[in-house]
Amino acid sequence: MTDEARIGLILAAQAIGYAPGAAVLAGLTGGLAFLVIVWDAIAGGVTRVGYLYVLGAGIGPRTSRSTRYGLGLAIHVTLSAVFGLLYAGVLDWVDVSSFGDAAELGLLIGLLHGALGMVVTGWVLPRFHPLVRSGELAKPGRALTGYGRSTPIVWMIAHAVFGLTVGAVYAATAL
Repeated sequence: MTDEARIGLILAAQAIGYAPGAAVLAGLTGGLAFLVIVWDAIAGGVTRVGYLYVLGAGIGPRTSRSTRYGLGLAIHVTLSAVFGLLYAGVLDWVDVSSFGDAAELGLLIGLLHGALGMVVTGWVLPRFHPLVRSGELAKPGRALTGYGRSTPIVWMIAHAVFGLTVGAVYAATAL
């Protein structure tokens, strides 16, 4: 992409009110809220899904445990920023103009994201994750219940909180 094309995209985004910096901030804040929910659920024994570990082990299966967590964190931060950009794009596309509407729509997008992610994750992990395929990590099972019966609830709550946070932070910083 040429510099002129990049500048054109930036100007077009600004002309319609899209604020990419606010979107990334919203995504990172939502990602932190997501991790708090997951960590709390793990600490409380509600789920066994070591989210960051599973992410990192997917690309670094033979690295140290701490490296797997570090890789997982890097992936999570990147995905949080990307999904922040996508959620904000939807909020701008539907022309959300109030904090409450942005938070509510963010919550709904988060629930949709969580439901689709649960299906995709349940399909992808047993087929492509090296440690799940080798049996070193548990298979996700139906609706991720292989990581505990309450894992689908934790998963949906974490995604709902992500969406709510992204909507609220984006509205507070960009609207």
